[in-house]
Parts: sequence; C-alpha cells; structure tokens
Amino acid sequence: MNTDARPRMADISPTPDLRLYHVFPSSRAPRRAKPDALGTLPTRAFRYCEAVRTASTFGTYLFPPVDLVLQWDGQRVFASWGDGGATMVIDDTLDFPNYPNEWTAVAPDDAGPMYVPHVTAFPEPGMLQYNLGVMVKTAPGWGVMIRRPVNFPINEPIDIMEGFVDTDRWSGSIFVAMRITKTDQPVVLHKNRPIVQIQPMPHWLLGDAVSDDMTIEAENPSQWSEEVWTLWKETLTPASNDRRVPGDYARAARKTRAEADRSVAACPMGHGALRPP
Repeated sequence: MNTDARPRMADISPTPDLRLYHVFPSSRAPRRAKPDALGTLPTRAFRYCEAVRTASTFGTYLFPPVDLVLQWDGQRVFASWGDGGATMVIDDTLDFPNYPNEWTAVAPDDAGPMYVPHVTAFPEPGMLQYNLGVMVKTAPGWGVMIRRPVNFPINEPIDIMEGFVDTDRWSGSIFVAMRITKTDQPVVLHKNRPIVQIQPMPHWLLGDAVSDDMTIEAENPSQWSEEVWTLWKETLTPASNDRRVPGDYARAARKTRAEADRSVAACPMGHGALRPP
C-alpha cells in the first residue's frame, strides 16, 4: 500500500474524526480546549474579546503524562520525577516510569521492541524530544497542528517547536521538540497543566495554493478604494452610534460558526463542506 498517497478531495471527511490512544498508562486524558484557557484568561478578554475566546477553544489539550523536573547546566540535562525521586542524567533517553516492562506485558510479540522513550536528548545544547504518550488518528485528508496551548501561560523557561503531522497516515506517539532556555531555573512539567494543544486541519489548508493566495492591494491608505473606506468606517463606527450595538462582532462570529456546524451536519456525503474555494 502506498502510504504517501494523499486522499482525493472527494474522499476527504467533513470532520476530522479525531481519535486518541494512550501509549503511556495512567496518563491524564486529553481535554477539549476551553474559551477561558482553563480559567487563566483575564476576565476582560474572556468577556469581551471573541477573537481570543475563539482561538483559545480551537483544539484539544494534551498534558504531560507524569510530573517531571528538568534542569540544564549548559551542557547536560538532568531529570527527576515530580515525587522527589533521584536525579538522572539524560545522556540519551529517559523512559516513562515502569516502562517498557508495562509495554511488553501487553504488546504483541512483534511490537514488544517498539516502545518509545519519554524524553530523548538531542546533540544541540538544551534540546530535547518530549514524548506525550498519545497516538492521534484522523480521518483521510486530515492532520493535526501541534503547538503551545493557545493563550495559556507556560511560565517555564522552554521553547516548544510547533509542527504539523499527517495523522491520517502516521501512527506514532505525538512528541514535540523543546529547548530549555535557562540554566539557573528548573523546568517543572505538571501533569495537570497542558503542555500542547493539537488542532485538526485538512491538508489542503496548508498547501501553497492557500498560502500563496495573497494580494497586496494598497501600500498606503491613499490608494484605498471607496469600497475599502466604507468597510473600514462600518467596522470602526463607535459602539455608541445608533447603528452599532455592543457585542455585534461576537454575536455575528458565533452565528457564523453555528451555521458552519449545521452545514457540515446536514451534508449527506460530507465532502462539499471542506472544499477549498
């Protein structure tokens, strides 16, 4: 079977059919992202900024599978479990606690050697591959964007590199590359605080045809057409004006998303809803 073959547009599902499988036992279950970013969003942003709420709620949180403390001394990375266990040096890999014994106890014989480490040290200073212990599967034509949790504060001194995975054909455990940025402060990863947000997207949305579909219509306002000026004035009209009602944007945005949900649900074959324009 050719696993590199992309599904035809007619075969793309209207929804991602996101399915998650735990690889590490006893991990916290993934959770749908919330508009209040798990209560961390400022009240004013939550109440009045629909753009922030919309971005925050798009996707699913993935959590660290176990409490882990990392410390970089500029050359090596040290690790200890959050229960106060012994400090270990990550020269190569660090396995999940009681793993791979638990893996080999349940895996088929030919999959026994295929366990994955929890943390892998990269040759670059302070760089690690961090495995979240969750396999993600999506419908044909869909993948997931892997990124920092949207609008959720991660106060640890780490950079998390974002990526997009074709989870309709790649069936491994989700991981991220992270860089520790300070040597004088430990990185504390709590299993009750999300470390990653995955966002399902159809493949065509990331294609060059979409990203290249851009035109610079005017380099300064003196080149704006009357139509553009009209749009600007309609958007920036003060809310106190009789033609504007506070919360108009939020209501219109929610109505648009609700109509999109209904159109997907009503489509018998489902394929038209996600065709690119």
